[in-house]
Parts: sequence; structure tokens; C-alpha cells
Amino acid sequence: MKCPMCGKDTFVTKTGGYSYLGPKGPPITVNDAVWYECSNCNERGIPAKLAKQLDQARKEQRKLKEKQDRPTLKWKPEPNKVRCKGCEVVMKREVLDEVPDPKDETNIWHVCPVCRTPENFVSLCYHPDCEEESTCGVPTVDSYVFVCSTHYTEIGG
Repeated sequence: MKCPMCGKDTFVTKTGGYSYLGPKGPPITVNDAVWYECSNCNERGIPAKLAKQLDQARKEQRKLKEKQDRPTLKWKPEPNKVRCKGCEVVMKREVLDEVPDPKDETNIWHVCPVCRTPENFVSLCYHPDCEEESTCGVPTVDSYVFVCSTHYTEIGG
């Protein structure tokens, strides 16, 4: 085959492990790849199948790096904590009573079981020992947590 760069008839099919070093990140290697290479000027031609494989490998590499860059929590998250603004009682969202909206019974209100105030809650930090309002969301290695500004700083958000 004729090389598109040097014009010589030295553009041959190669098979094996193909490594690509892009402008960012570590090299990407695709095993069992097929590509073209000129034995005269070393120009390479990448078929569409290999380009897709390289793109997929880069995406997987990026996902792995993003996950590795996420913080690991030193505590077990405790989601669904809320504080009633009416009586200041802290509880799990699951214990809230559900009642129909008096003006539209197809809508459901969540009501504090202590003071009976409807829909008057703030979500709290997922840290088990914290009762501050959650103000920040942070992706972690295992999940996504909502925390207060103090715990956001602590986990490196």
C-alpha cells in the first residue's frame, strides 16, 4: 500500500499491541490491534475500529482516574436526616407522617410527627455525629454525600 506521507509503497498492515501517548495522561494500549505503518517514514494509519478502541480505553482510563481522585470517607454516611424547622427535632426522613394536601388530595405532604408542621424541614449533613444543615454535595469513592461546610472541608471537597 502507498504511504500517504512519503508516497512510497511501504505502508503495511501491523497487528499486535498498539500504544498511543496523547497530549494528556499516561499511554493507552489496545491489545490485538490492527493498524498501518510505513517502514520508510514511520507514518501510522489508524483504522476506525482501532480509533474507537482507543477512545473507549481513554474513557475507561479517565473514569478510573476520576474515581481514584475522589475522597474516601473515614465514617459511614448517614443519609436522610432532617430537622423540623417548627420544633427543631432531628429525625430520619422515613419517620415523617404523610398526609394528603387539604386543597389537593392527589398531593402528599410530609408532616413532623412531633409538632405536626407540614413540609418544614432542612436536610442534614450525612456525617453520623453532625446535625448541621447540608450545604455541599461531594462525590466519594463509594457514593455521593451531602455534608455541611465543616465536613466538606474535612473530606477535601
